[in-house]
Amino acid sequence: MEPVYYGYHRLLHSHRYLYKHHHIIHHLSVVVQPITSYTFTFLERLSYTLLFSLPAILLNFITGISLEALFVYYLVFDALNSLGHLNTEIFPDGYQQSFLKWVLYTPSFHRQHHKRYIKNYCLFMPIFDKLGGTVCPHTEEVFVQAKKGYKR
Repeated sequence: MEPVYYGYHRLLHSHRYLYKHHHIIHHLSVVVQPITSYTFTFLERLSYTLLFSLPAILLNFITGISLEALFVYYLVFDALNSLGHLNTEIFPDGYQQSFLKWVLYTPSFHRQHHKRYIKNYCLFMPIFDKLGGTVCPHTEEVFVQAKKGYKR
């Protein structure tokens, strides 16, 4: 799902019409909150619902996924999406020095996307921004500042 979303999200930012008439609503939240992860136009929300349903539909076709598994998929998906829109850094100090920083994004990572708009496009896995050359160069610095700021 992640590489498909990464490409779609970059398209939303690079295509003037799509950004102006659909995705800009989401980016009106410069200071992100968990509710920001649900602010979209109807058509953008519909496109995401279809896009994010593809893995579940494919799994159901191949293995006959249960309703419980489908529920867990969407629950985890929404939790991770809300995590990225927290306005608080919850990851431990050494996280940015570990390989995990490429596996799961931090609130600081996604906050840079809302601040700069043209970097950090990933859904949850920054490895695709790394491969696509779209990691904001300030991301690690912002993480460290956030950790210092929240320790007061």
